[in-house]
Amino acid sequence: MNRTLQIYKTFLLGLFIGLAYALLVSGPPDAVLPEWFQYRVFILTFSGVVGGILYTVMLDGKIEMPYMSEDGRDLQIGILGDILLGISGAYLLDFVTDYPSDTSLSNFNILLAAKGIVGGYGAKALLNMALEKVLKRIHRMETVTQEAVQKKQELSHQVEELSDQNQSLTESGELIDQVNLQVNEGLPSRQLADLKQRIRSASPDVRQRIFGLVKEMRSMSWRSQGLRNRTTRTIPIFEALVASDERYHPYHAQLAFACKDAVPPELDRAIVELDRAIELRGEQEQAATWKYELNRAIARIEKEYSETGGVTSDPSLREAILKDLLAVTRTHGLAQVINQAEAEQIPTPIMEWIVRNQDWLRSHPDTRNLINDVLRTVPGRNAIAAAPSGQVSPQRDAGNGPSVQSGPPTSGSTMSPPPSPPSDGGVAVQPKTANRWALALAQAPTNGASDRTASQDGLSGGLTASHKMAERDLPEVKRLAERFRQVGDRAGIPPALIAAIASRESRCGRVLDANGRGDHGNAFGIMQVDQRYHTQAGSDGDPASLEHLSQGVGILADGLRQVEANHSDWEDPYILRGAIAAYNFGVSNVRTKAGIDEGTTGDDYSSDVVARAQFFIPHLLLTPVTVSDQNNGQAVWSVERIAETLQTVEDAIPIDEWDEAMATAIKQGLARLYLWTPGADLKQAWAVFKQSIYQSDPDYIGPGSVRLLLDALGVDHPAAEESVPAEDTPTQTNPDAGSQTGTSKHLPHYNQLVYENEYIIAGVPLTWGECTKGMSRWPTQKLEVDNGRRLAKVFGEVRAAFGEPLIITSGFRPEPINRRVGGVSNSQHVPFKALDIRPLRSANNEGFARLLQILRNNPKVVGIGRGQRKGFLHMDIRDGRRVEWDY
Repeated sequence: MNRTLQIYKTFLLGLFIGLAYALLVSGPPDAVLPEWFQYRVFILTFSGVVGGILYTVMLDGKIEMPYMSEDGRDLQIGILGDILLGISGAYLLDFVTDYPSDTSLSNFNILLAAKGIVGGYGAKALLNMALEKVLKRIHRMETVTQEAVQKKQELSHQVEELSDQNQSLTESGELIDQVNLQVNEGLPSRQLADLKQRIRSASPDVRQRIFGLVKEMRSMSWRSQGLRNRTTRTIPIFEALVASDERYHPYHAQLAFACKDAVPPELDRAIVELDRAIELRGEQEQAATWKYELNRAIARIEKEYSETGGVTSDPSLREAILKDLLAVTRTHGLAQVINQAEAEQIPTPIMEWIVRNQDWLRSHPDTRNLINDVLRTVPGRNAIAAAPSGQVSPQRDAGNGPSVQSGPPTSGSTMSPPPSPPSDGGVAVQPKTANRWALALAQAPTNGASDRTASQDGLSGGLTASHKMAERDLPEVKRLAERFRQVGDRAGIPPALIAAIASRESRCGRVLDANGRGDHGNAFGIMQVDQRYHTQAGSDGDPASLEHLSQGVGILADGLRQVEANHSDWEDPYILRGAIAAYNFGVSNVRTKAGIDEGTTGDDYSSDVVARAQFFIPHLLLTPVTVSDQNNGQAVWSVERIAETLQTVEDAIPIDEWDEAMATAIKQGLARLYLWTPGADLKQAWAVFKQSIYQSDPDYIGPGSVRLLLDALGVDHPAAEESVPAEDTPTQTNPDAGSQTGTSKHLPHYNQLVYENEYIIAGVPLTWGECTKGMSRWPTQKLEVDNGRRLAKVFGEVRAAFGEPLIITSGFRPEPINRRVGGVSNSQHVPFKALDIRPLRSANNEGFARLLQILRNNPKVVGIGRGQRKGFLHMDIRDGRRVEWDY
């Protein structure tokens, strides 16, 4: 009932308002209203009120009455706000719009009412839109603020990380200094205990740096009896590392190696630590850690020898030794280990143990072929193999016992030096068209074969494996040598490279089927031309025919051109390696120097082929060239005679002033390189040679170009004394470096007494003796001393960046010493501004490459000489712009 009544009331109210509004719009009652009353204003105001209330009712579905809380803090104006907004909107719309000029009074009122309602209704809508935009802007500002706060937090986190890294580096530097002091000199017991505690609590990154350093120091010191004390002093460091992480097997292994090589050796402890390392390692890593079993076997043999004099009384010990040797045989090859140890003059007791126990080994069910394989594979063992079982070999003094060692090192990433041609005067190295790529081949860096490739011959990866596989293919290479030369001469490709590809692809035909095919029948010939990509030439005949070889070499030559076009900024050795890799997997896959072999078969194709080719070079030398003068015939000169004539050159001589003997010597030399033939233009041939060695002034011959020509001919000459580390060049770091010991001399001007083993600059591992050839070449001027000190500072930056010991092969060379050793007149060695340096392991190609990059990155190193092939890099601090050259 109440609801029905409410509906009636609402209807009647609306009807009343509508009638009143109709009367209002229909016109003003002039007799009723006073003069001051503005009828137009009344209509507009009333219409604005109606419009404002109408918007609220339609949008919210209700009318809110004004409200104030009891405490007066909360005021809600409700419908009053809607009315005021409606009135404002009505007046605003009336102000901004016009009326038609012919509008009558009644029409005017209607228009006025309509404006009021529309304005009143729209005011609230416009306000809501404006508020919505404001709220959106506020929301965006909040989002931006949140993002800024988040970015600030991220930056703060990065700052904290950088701070932690800086603290880690500082901590690492301090600890490494203490570790160096402990290994080189030894620390007092209290300081050593503190060092061990700091190592145990150091971060994993710092511990790994220390581990790498001490591992390297142990590896460098164990071979020399005089440095064995350093090996002993590494034991506490490895103990601390083991205590920091009991489950990391390399820590246990290195501690074991140090115990085994210590003075005196701790063999029992070494065996225990190796047991633990092998237990933690598991089976998956056995192939990469075969030295664990090898050294455990050696430790047990040494222990047996020290306790019984070599007579095995414990069958279980003999079985344990055999088990380890068999493990090495399976994962690495025991015969290879023994051969490598002998090649590097590393004493090992394994061979003697095998000889002593050969009868037992031959009767053992698991080793029937082991002893025969070892004695057959290891050269020079016939006499030992004939020794009766149990008898000590006469080649070693039984009273002194066997030497202690860690076994042969694993093959590293080393550059294979280009084989020198014989110096007896009968051969030329490469044909004239192959000169550029012959030089590139000789200079190309290589790590040899990968483990995957080497495993086909039961070898582990490295240069030795590549050379061994090449050696096994050598009989076939020699049989086909003339074909390789003939095809290579036409295409400008070194014959040794063609032979190497044939060796890699098909073992020079030894693994092909009866039809000369391989790769499931898809590839033909010793260079394995694939029928899926090429129309095979000579496929119905000899797999080593000239037709087939020409096609394979043509594919390689095309690769050379394309790789050179795609990578015009690459040096020739890398262009050559890129073309070799492209022969295997296509030019489009050759992208970077560092990843040049990634994706090739075995991920090593160009590296292995280059290593094999460098092995084949001396075996594919060409026959002598008869050099005849057009006026009178001459016999072929020996290289010694050529060298004797050329070494008379002291200053640059223009080609027009060469005497007959000089011209003949140069003809003879260039003929051996197939750069000149009788009747050819000597001036042009000499220009080609100088271009190939990156020298300017093609119309001149000087001491520098003479040295390079003699180098190309494989002739030893005086200029090489300082360029190539001599026999007495240090092969290990100086244990007395940094101390005031050795010969002493006064520095000119400063009147300061310095010592041979004293650092030129405190904290920089470069001594006066290293730079002055044992103090025999002493500066006489203040400027020379100042240059030497400045040079030492720059060397210190290079040494710190390299992080490993560097050997000085040449330093200060005053005149006349510089001229006597073949140095140029403007050599930077004369004013004490240059050093010739190399990594401690000079054959490590990766080390040379890293050192060269460090020199290039240091702006203070202005002159850089690339002499890797000769075993050194040159650095100097000359004035002027940066220069770089090859030796």
